[in-house]
Amino acid sequence: MQFFIRCRESLDEWSILEIQGSLEVSDAENVDELEAGVLTLTGNSNATLMIGASMLEGKVTPLKKPLVVMKKKGVDQIEYMDEGDSEKDSSNSTEYEVVGIVKEKIIFKTRPKFIVTPKKSPNTKKEGGS
Repeated sequence: MQFFIRCRESLDEWSILEIQGSLEVSDAENVDELEAGVLTLTGNSNATLMIGASMLEGKVTPLKKPLVVMKKKGVDQIEYMDEGDSEKDSSNSTEYEVVGIVKEKIIFKTRPKFIVTPKKSPNTKKEGGS
């Protein structure tokens, strides 16, 4: 089987999120556009991920070897020409497009911290007021 890899001129840089545990989604049909949380990166390689009322703290680490992210294209037949041939050959093959590169991962090793905010009572009076 032959497959062809085509690369975009400029590649997006992606990161891998490594978390302990699992994320469960309830009543979501399409998870492609689901917002899982808010990721905050600081200049000193620290990261914070807020998912609902849970906060995860992690570190940004470079990968030893970069990874590529590829997208499979639905190509049934590709015509190609070898360097020495004057005729085009057609073959059943698959084409992949490189859409991004992964150079780092963000590791969250610890269990999440739960953020609890006090509930304000509507009957609470302000101090020092009239």
